[in-house]
Amino acid sequence: MNHLRHRAAALVRGWGVDPRDALALLVVSLCCLVLSVLYLFGTVGMGGRGTGSDPRNFVASISVAYGDGFKRPLPCPEVDAFVAQSISELPEGWRPTAGPDIWISQWDLAHRYLVVYIGWVWRLFGVSWYTFKLALIPPFLLAGLLVYLLLRLGAGPWLALAGTVFLMTAPVMSEMHLGARDFIKLPFAYAVVLAAAYLIRYPVSRRSLFLTAAAGGLALGLGYGFRQDLIMFLPVLAAGVVFGPHGPEIRVLHRLAAAALALTTAITAAFPIVSQVVREEGSQGYHDLLMGWSHLSMDQLQLEPASYELFYEHHDDFPYALRQHEARYRSHMVIPLETEIWRDSEEARSLLLQTVWWFPADWATRGLAALRAGLTSTELRTGPARSDIPRPGYLRVFESIHDAAGLLLRWLVPLLAAAGLILVALRDLPRAWLLFLLLLYVTGYTSLQFALRHAFQLSILPVWITTAWMGWALCRWQTRGHGHGVETAAPLSLGRYGRVAFNALGAILLIAIPYGVLQNIQAANMSYLAREYRNAPLGARTPVQQESDGWVDFQMIDWQHCSESTDDLDAAWFLLSTPPENRELVRGLAAASLRSTGCATELALFFEGGEGPVHLALEYGLNPEFDSFERELTVMPPDGSDSFMYYVPAWETNLSFGRGRMEFAGFRLRPEDAPRLAGVYQVADGWRLPLPLNLALGQDPDAFRPYYRLGKWTAD
Repeated sequence: MNHLRHRAAALVRGWGVDPRDALALLVVSLCCLVLSVLYLFGTVGMGGRGTGSDPRNFVASISVAYGDGFKRPLPCPEVDAFVAQSISELPEGWRPTAGPDIWISQWDLAHRYLVVYIGWVWRLFGVSWYTFKLALIPPFLLAGLLVYLLLRLGAGPWLALAGTVFLMTAPVMSEMHLGARDFIKLPFAYAVVLAAAYLIRYPVSRRSLFLTAAAGGLALGLGYGFRQDLIMFLPVLAAGVVFGPHGPEIRVLHRLAAAALALTTAITAAFPIVSQVVREEGSQGYHDLLMGWSHLSMDQLQLEPASYELFYEHHDDFPYALRQHEARYRSHMVIPLETEIWRDSEEARSLLLQTVWWFPADWATRGLAALRAGLTSTELRTGPARSDIPRPGYLRVFESIHDAAGLLLRWLVPLLAAAGLILVALRDLPRAWLLFLLLLYVTGYTSLQFALRHAFQLSILPVWITTAWMGWALCRWQTRGHGHGVETAAPLSLGRYGRVAFNALGAILLIAIPYGVLQNIQAANMSYLAREYRNAPLGARTPVQQESDGWVDFQMIDWQHCSESTDDLDAAWFLLSTPPENRELVRGLAAASLRSTGCATELALFFEGGEGPVHLALEYGLNPEFDSFERELTVMPPDGSDSFMYYVPAWETNLSFGRGRMEFAGFRLRPEDAPRLAGVYQVADGWRLPLPLNLALGQDPDAFRPYYRLGKWTAD
């Protein structure tokens, strides 16, 4: 037995691999395989339901599975039942009919590699939701191996192994693993980061530089075809290639050539998707950035609310309606339906620039909050556990372990990160600045639309930082008294400590001074906006009041609607000159033009007396019934104000994809809050207001909160 063990160790060493790493990688592989199976099948059973992915996103995978190419099949009862997950697999012997090219969706084009990957898995193992889960096992396994390699850059093999198991058992992994659309980006993201981290960690030869740059570019390009979120790691790879502490034979020209190679490799690997993005001017990128202003992103960043809110609902149709409101009323015209599709990106870009102009401090605050979230939460659990998924005993054990560790690490990791940057700066000041700026960028980027599915890749940061410190401390302990084993670039001196302290102060001022300036700018902007709202003419309204389901309903029978009530769906069919027999095929394209009727009129509610927040819910009439912009709002009175005016936009819009028309119908108040209502008004000529906001204005202008603030961080 010992003979075989020694032979195996010699063979592994011959490949240039430490036997301890080989054993650790084998353990990681087995652990990740077991965890993946438990997450996918132990929580939701062996059937097809509960995959955590929207089945509509993988309709085109059916055509790929049956050899019809990258197309969507024509609608039929079998496909409808499979997508609705009424059946777990398609009938044996059945074959779909591929639809025309126009039926392929923008989502399919943007996630082409993911759609094709699922299609080929189905082609090999059968089209069922059971085999769909099988397709998620390799990404989880690969992600675990890459996590080990990343942790190995700063820690020994056994510490890296422990950190990998700790991370892969985190609640965020068990929850996100069920969603193919978002989880599948993880191995590609960690592969790009590994390439960049390797170049930053070690001086490399010219050959290693180009090989690593090409490998990182390949991972980035392939990952971009699965999930376009991967674009955030392009600057990370470029920073490692261009600014890494490479060997003395690496010149500036070599660095630039390696960066060009990485970019070329990435574009080549992602060419089918990149060519589509270049060819089609769309609004999706602006749409995603606007969605970052929703209450969901703000709440998950745990920000203290301001006296205003831009997106009181996390709903994809909300930014569409807001953009169309801006386009209609800024130009004092109604955009024709047939031109809306082509102007959509222009409107979205204009509205996004308005948020930069009006709310510059909020952009910075969100970035700092995302930095805090990335450093202080071991599981990055930004919401409650999903109630529709059973919680087996082993998951509850994992959650308990991580919750207990989180109590310590969420306070310890920021201190370790700061101390680690100082320690690196004592040895290599430029490298410390590079790591500092990359940390700000990688965490801050996720604040553009912060949600668990967008930011869960940051969950490696606390583990990475902690294991690196433990590895350094262990190395110091093992080499004490020997005078070697710790990397030094030059003997430490008082002057070196002084330079590091000066640069640390500079790093703090780099954040603090611009942040203070932006807050002053936004305070002036919001003072102007508040004054515009105070001076807006109001028209009194008389709602009909009645009690229902524990609420007091106020029906706005005399409300002056801001948009015409027409059958826009038929108008869209007419404008597109679509024959009746083909209407279902272009429903998605035609429905895009329905968003052009979005507009809002501000509802103004005057409250006086009482204490604490007011609980308000808007009501919308909708045909057919669908999830409109209804959400319960917790209205915080301005500080020290016993009476205040609350403005909230009342929307009139068509929901996308032919799902119905939404008109404002009224509002509801809790019974304890209804007596505080002293007046109901509609803002006349509401389009004259700079932006349709939720806004609370009290008698004291100084009580107005002009920007969001960092709230107290609590781990959910």
